[in-house]
Amino acid sequence: MHEIGDKPLAFFRTYRGLVCSTLGILFLLLGFIAILMIYIRRVEKMKLKLEKSNTTLMQIYDELAAKEEELRSQYNDMVISQNKLIQSEERYKLVVEATDDAIWDWHINTNKMFLAPRGYKMLEYDTKNYFNLKKIILSLLKQVDLSLSASEIDNYFKSKSHYYEDVLRIETKDGKYKWLNIKGKIVFDSNNKPCRIIGSISDITKLKKYQDNLEYQAYHDPLTGLCNRLSLDKKVGEHLGNARQDKVFGAMMFIDTDNFKFVNDTLGHIIGDKLLVQVSKKLMFFSNENISLFRFGGDEFIYYIENLSDREQLEILADNILKAFSEPVVIDENIINVTISMGISVFPDNGTDLDMLLKCADMAMFEVKERGKNGYYFFNEQLNDKILRRVNIEKYLKMALKNNEFVLYYQPQIDLKSKKIDGFEALVRWNSPELGLVSPEDFISIAEEIGFIVHLGEWILRSACSYISGLNAKFNTNYTVAVNISMMQLLQDNFTEVVCSIIKETGLNPNLLELEITESVLMQSPEISIGKLQVLLNMGIKIALDDFGTGYSSLSYLRTIPLTTLKIDKSFIDDIIDEESKTSIVESIITLGHKFGLIMVAEGIEKEDQLKYLEKCSCNKIQGYLFSKPLCCSDLEKHIQQEQ
Repeated sequence: MHEIGDKPLAFFRTYRGLVCSTLGILFLLLGFIAILMIYIRRVEKMKLKLEKSNTTLMQIYDELAAKEEELRSQYNDMVISQNKLIQSEERYKLVVEATDDAIWDWHINTNKMFLAPRGYKMLEYDTKNYFNLKKIILSLLKQVDLSLSASEIDNYFKSKSHYYEDVLRIETKDGKYKWLNIKGKIVFDSNNKPCRIIGSISDITKLKKYQDNLEYQAYHDPLTGLCNRLSLDKKVGEHLGNARQDKVFGAMMFIDTDNFKFVNDTLGHIIGDKLLVQVSKKLMFFSNENISLFRFGGDEFIYYIENLSDREQLEILADNILKAFSEPVVIDENIINVTISMGISVFPDNGTDLDMLLKCADMAMFEVKERGKNGYYFFNEQLNDKILRRVNIEKYLKMALKNNEFVLYYQPQIDLKSKKIDGFEALVRWNSPELGLVSPEDFISIAEEIGFIVHLGEWILRSACSYISGLNAKFNTNYTVAVNISMMQLLQDNFTEVVCSIIKETGLNPNLLELEITESVLMQSPEISIGKLQVLLNMGIKIALDDFGTGYSSLSYLRTIPLTTLKIDKSFIDDIIDEESKTSIVESIITLGHKFGLIMVAEGIEKEDQLKYLEKCSCNKIQGYLFSKPLCCSDLEKHIQQEQ
């Protein structure tokens, strides 16, 4: 028993050291494990803390990255803005340098002023002359005191207009003048007080001269340099308004150059323009502070006379003006006889406004035209009806040919030897639905003035040739027909071609056609007339000089102008009192005509005494109411049948 129980103890004793060592190691190991576990826990806590810190750092990094991007963007924007500012400044500098404007800047509170260098050059001041320069700019702003307070400036701009502009003229150092345009923009402070003005100065001298030139051209005639119709409306219109209040007297002269259209058509528009210049110079001689001259248009001029004392003063002026045109005008070796017709209206008797005075003066001028031109006439109320009829004639005349309102009458011409009809003179009449039967004395002159006579004259010639050709065929006769030719017809370049065409078209023998022209027509342009008339004469057409003795009555041109017939005017026939009359010069005219080999025709025979006298003087043909008045076609044929 004892031995068995002692074995473990002995074993323990034997292996006690080992056990203790093992237990020590075991406890040591457990302690290490415990420490390790504690460390691991701490490491895990530190790891968690580190991870948390890392997360925080990442957030901070992200925020920093975002801030960096924002800063970079702001920096880029700042760079872009700076570049734009630099570009803007460069652009502004280029604009300022490229323009002719000078920039100025006035700080009102400090009374300091800046002016760009261009401004000094523009105003012809140097930088040392700062004080005078400031005075100039301030004067542009209509200021006189250099130490203006804000309240005074505020009062000046009390209209609350923040923008200023004005134009003025300055004298430069060399005595020349410049026109400047000053502009300014007012800057207000927080108290709504002007504290600064920024603006520019422009040299507009060239522009001003250009504007002045445009204004001059607008109110002056480019050919004569006289004031034009627009100037008349402005100046006279304004003066008449004042004259009505002041109760002063005035007058208007409406002046028309006689036969100017003829000069244009024969000598050309260049000569016509030169003639107008000469006419204007003659008229300018009489203008003064009380007499204003205007070119109304074409060949028409206007005198406006102020501060008149009486009508006699106007008459003296009109007589002197007519005398100024008594001598011919020489233009490019062309001697031109110029006359004028003047119509006069008086203010306020004939009108109190420009339109009425012009109308009345125009009416009076037409009265002068009808009386033979080269004179003057004062308007009176009796002209109204006469002018109204003229206006109506001109109104309806233009459509009369198209509406077949013209008709030809024929007055027989009697051969004094055979006492039979030798031919007829074709005379036109106008049967107007509105005006009734209008005589040639009333409408021929108007037709010539408006140029309608060319078309009418061609119709007359064609109708007369056609009718006489048919009449001769019907009655087996060889009657001639005389047709009056106007100045305007003869001046047409194709006049001879038109006559030839009509003869061919109507079948009339050229020997049976006689063209009648007046002395005035021949003398207006003898060179042109002679050439055309010679061509027609060579064709066998007769040429008659009508109304001999009433015009120039020059004997020299009877040799040079191709004529076959000379017609004695009725005014000479009226001088024949009886067969033994010694006062008449008809016999001398007939004798002279026969010496030139011309056929002599007397017009306006109304009495037997006149007939006997003409037979005694060996006149060839006569026509007049003693034998027959002008007849329409039907009456003419009856007359022929009775004679046959």
